[in-house]
Formats: sequence, C-alpha cells, structure tokens
Amino acid sequence: KERQRLYCIYMEKLRNRSATIIQCLYRCHICKVRAQRLAEERKRLLEEQEMARVATIEKDSAIVIQKHCRRVLGKAKCANRRIEMGLHQRLLMYLERYVVDGCMWSFVKSINNDYMRYERTITHTIEREEKMAKTFIEK
Repeated sequence: KERQRLYCIYMEKLRNRSATIIQCLYRCHICKVRAQRLAEERKRLLEEQEMARVATIEKDSAIVIQKHCRRVLGKAKCANRRIEMGLHQRLLMYLERYVVDGCMWSFVKSINNDYMRYERTITHTIEREEKMAKTFIEK
C-alpha cells in the first residue's frame, strides 16, 4: 500500500512536472511569436520612418536647388537690367526689335547701318565746313 501511495505521488509529481514543462514550452513559443511580430512591426515602422525621412530630404533638396537656381537667375537678370539701363535709347530701340524678332544678324545690321549713317553725317559735316571755310577765305 505504501508503495502504491508513493507511486501515485510520484506519478502526480511527474504529471505536474510534465504539465509545467508543456506550459513553459507553450509560453516560450507564444513569447517568441509575439517577439517576432513586434520585431516585424518595429522593422516596418522604421522603414516607414526612413522612407518619410528620405522623402523629406528629397523635398528639401529640391527646394534648396530651386532657391539657388532662382538666386542665380535673379542675379543674372539684375545684371542684364543694369546693363540695359546704361544703354543708349537708340540702341534700346534696336534691341527691342531684336527681342521681338530673335534674329541677331538683323540686329547687328541695324546697328551697322546706324554707324554708317553717323559716319556719313560726320563726313558730310566736315565737307560742308571745309567748303564754307574755302568760300570764306576766297572772299
């Protein structure tokens, strides 16, 4: 009887220990699954944050590039405007025609014609002055 009682106690302890081991293994498995899910979710969140950071950097980079381009273009436009403000009215008239036509050679030709006319006027004035001086000396 004693042996049977001890055997029952032993079997009960063995069952309890087996149940405890099974529970322990099950809990371990559940914890591993939860840890894996958490790791996957954390990885997904980090990837989303990285993608958002990269998108922000790209957006900021584009804005910076646009800002610098606008600055360079603005400086060039201001420099051109300063030059334009210093030009003679007649040249501005020819320049306006060039801006409308877009033909550089007609622009250059019109400037050349203007210079030729100017030189003809000077030559004509000099000849007239010489003629008038000769007439004055002869009388």
